[in-house]
Amino acid sequence: MRTVNILWAEDKDANFLKYSRKLKEYFGERGLLAEITRAVDGNELFRHLTYPSERFDILLTDIDMPNFDGIKAVKRLRMSYPGLPMIIISAFTGEDVFAPILSDLVSQKIISGYFPAGEDEAWCEAIWRAIVRRAPTILHLSDIHFGSEHAFQEKLQVEDLMSLVLREITAKEKIDLVVVSGDLTSRGTEQEFEHAADFLSSIARTLQLGPERIVIVPGNHDIYRGEEPNRRFSKFVEFLDGFYRALPDPRVAFTRFPALYDEERQWLHWNAKKHQDESLYSVAIFDDLRTIVIGLNSVISIGDDRLNLSKIEPKQLIKIAEELNNLSPPQSHYFRIAVFHHNPVAVPSFSSEGEPERIVRNPALVLHELIKNRVRLALHGHTHYSIGFKYLPYLLDGDRTLSSPLVVVGAGTLSGRDLQAAQSYYHMTVIRCDLDEAGSVPSATLTPYRLKDDWLGWESIPPVKITFS
Repeated sequence: MRTVNILWAEDKDANFLKYSRKLKEYFGERGLLAEITRAVDGNELFRHLTYPSERFDILLTDIDMPNFDGIKAVKRLRMSYPGLPMIIISAFTGEDVFAPILSDLVSQKIISGYFPAGEDEAWCEAIWRAIVRRAPTILHLSDIHFGSEHAFQEKLQVEDLMSLVLREITAKEKIDLVVVSGDLTSRGTEQEFEHAADFLSSIARTLQLGPERIVIVPGNHDIYRGEEPNRRFSKFVEFLDGFYRALPDPRVAFTRFPALYDEERQWLHWNAKKHQDESLYSVAIFDDLRTIVIGLNSVISIGDDRLNLSKIEPKQLIKIAEELNNLSPPQSHYFRIAVFHHNPVAVPSFSSEGEPERIVRNPALVLHELIKNRVRLALHGHTHYSIGFKYLPYLLDGDRTLSSPLVVVGAGTLSGRDLQAAQSYYHMTVIRCDLDEAGSVPSATLTPYRLKDDWLGWESIPPVKITFS
């Protein structure tokens, strides 16, 4: 049963006991466990939010409280916690002095709503909707390159460098998903994958996420080149199996890999006689976020002269389309994200490096199929170049339903050692999706972070707003 963490500011003991009991019953009937932390006034509200070990899915507050009232609190908190839903529940919401103020707070999107304390069904439902109907906030990492091409070879660890900035980010908003778009390793060795698993586990602990909230696709450095061509993905799949096996029920993650999951033995397995490059695809469904993350393999493993080239096989695109077409409402209407390693559009750095052939070799087909399958956001790595495109085809005499934009976002390298001036180093991106009243995702805000030159901390780069229309 999923647990949601709720912070509730209510100074009267009897009211808090009554209201919290009602909310726990409401959530329990719907399969969620509500853990409710109480604050007796506005000052304690701030203390709970700034305490690093506490993370909350929603904030509830009364209006009339000692020291710092609820209206002043939500106005102050919205600046520091833009992704935290807030709802006011009070016996005073109907009073003339408060009604216009509360209405303005809703219109300014400072709070999600306000309710009289006696209307418990109404505010229970509003809290439920605010928690389960939320757009995802995603941490996008790529090209970490554990091994010979990892930047931090000595005592300094990338986990240590990231822990501080991740705590700073999560103090303001909750990260829901981590997407890793390939090249976890340098040579695809077992030891490098062990380092990668330790790193991702530390990220999960810092963000208070389970392993199932981390979506991983392979990069061209993640195939083991010392192996026979048809076995080069074996170590990567073994890494996936070991990483997700830490879950109480690994099937939660295993079943997102339809071609690799052996249901009888309850494991992920690469069979050299059975599996091809297009077998490494995944469909991860997150019902609480109403989001689907599609993982595609863009790596060519056959032929030693092609290991840096890329292609997403048409067979893989067909399998993905079949998986998506088999979904029923409401899952069939979820927001769709695709992730793969190689870039589908040439980036400016390729002009100087002279390597435009390193993009996905069938980009038109891939982009066409993603749009056809209603994917709105595609994430990739490979180039070590942080860049975004909006791909919008105009089919003048064809299927006009395909003329919807696809936003393509590439991440720089988190810790790649091969530094070149055109590329983005020690880089990660936070993608905060927006939710409209209809439950759709019309836009998102991208906030890149990079390590300062002196390596003493991270800096956020001014955010970029993207729209999916």
